[in-house]
Amino acid sequence: MAKGIELFNRSNVFQKDPIPPSPQPKQINCDRSHRFYDLCTINGPAVLDPVSSTLYLSDPTISSATVDEKIRPYPRKWEKAGDGRNTGVHSDFKLKKPSMSSSSTNFPAIVFSAVGYTGNFFHDFNDGFIPLFITVNSVFPNNQDFILVISQARNWWISKYGDLLHTYSKHPIIIPENETSTHCFPSATLGLISHGSMTINPKLMPNSQALTHFRAFLDKAYNHGQNHPWKFNSPKAAATTGAGDSKRRWWTCDFKPKPSETFS
Repeated sequence: MAKGIELFNRSNVFQKDPIPPSPQPKQINCDRSHRFYDLCTINGPAVLDPVSSTLYLSDPTISSATVDEKIRPYPRKWEKAGDGRNTGVHSDFKLKKPSMSSSSTNFPAIVFSAVGYTGNFFHDFNDGFIPLFITVNSVFPNNQDFILVISQARNWWISKYGDLLHTYSKHPIIIPENETSTHCFPSATLGLISHGSMTINPKLMPNSQALTHFRAFLDKAYNHGQNHPWKFNSPKAAATTGAGDSKRRWWTCDFKPKPSETFS
């Protein structure tokens, strides 16, 4: 053996490789693997700019890399604007990451679009309320409080289904098209989970809910001790309509984010 050439360092022979750190969850994550829907999540402070239909990820610890995502937040993702039945492309949300931090509220948001199926009773439930029931119980299986953000929701639709919507969430509903100020959330989920036509698959639900549980949910919303659960009552929160209601301003942030990362 030639002098001065060390074939190996004995002290390193039995040295274990360091354990790699666990991967950190993405702060902006989109699951596009499903037939009927896409689902995106913001795992950090989220700021809604209603004017541009943009959700900003606001976190001082995030990197400067740009993220640009788009989503049709309803469970008919195959439909295009030209279908004539759905103009949801106009309610797409962008998710951006600003270069400044944000304040946050206590409640996360579930964001979806009502355009394309409002006015048709079957689609209201097949593409709206049943997927919303699935999404709520999948994202918040422990009955966590949250806020509904419903894009393209017409005032008459909110009035018609007011009792049902406020059984999902007791908080005033945010309709971005009626807003001019920003809203801040600790996190946000965009889109609705669908198991298929008028279907809730218990095997896919964290707490094994089925259509019978959704039926009980409807009874809770509409019965009120009456024998006519199909009667629609007036909405419980006038704050769901009209852009100037001060009751909806408690989510307002006192800054204007500078976008560098987005979700549409």
